[in-house]
Amino acid sequence: TFSRGGIVGLVAACGAVGLVALATAGQRWRVLVAAGVLVVVALQIMSWAGTFTDGASSERFGNADTTNRVLIAESDLRLFGSNPIAGVGVGMALYKRDIDLYTSPHTEFTRLPAEHGVLGLAVVGLLVVMCVRIIRGGHGWYRMASVGLLAITIAQMGHSATKIASIPVAF
Repeated sequence: TFSRGGIVGLVAACGAVGLVALATAGQRWRVLVAAGVLVVVALQIMSWAGTFTDGASSERFGNADTTNRVLIAESDLRLFGSNPIAGVGVGMALYKRDIDLYTSPHTEFTRLPAEHGVLGLAVVGLLVVMCVRIIRGGHGWYRMASVGLLAITIAQMGHSATKIASIPVAF
């Protein structure tokens, strides 16, 4: 599907795991070698994908258009501003927006406050607390895996809300 958000999530997860591994004693050399190999493999895959799709993948990944996600997020924030206590209701942001886009929310971090009000904002706060506990809680491989899953989850929630089944599983 040429999902740019999926690729960004994968890169964020690899970067987060790499940073945690760099901070872990005995892992620095492995991280540097793995990063070098991953860069070479990624460049080869992108080159192959460009050839295989007759340039369609290069065109898709070269386009920085947010496909109206910024407009949707701004509208969700305005919905929260006008309905801060209880929000507009579950699934109602789609119908209550002040823009002419009939599409579901794409950013979980703006959908929650828009649809659930201060309780949604509290959920975002709880997600932040959970993230901090995950990052501080583990050691070694457990911490690297947890941070990687956390990074890809946050990246996916930032571009596709929770419409992808892997997000709740990973979080």
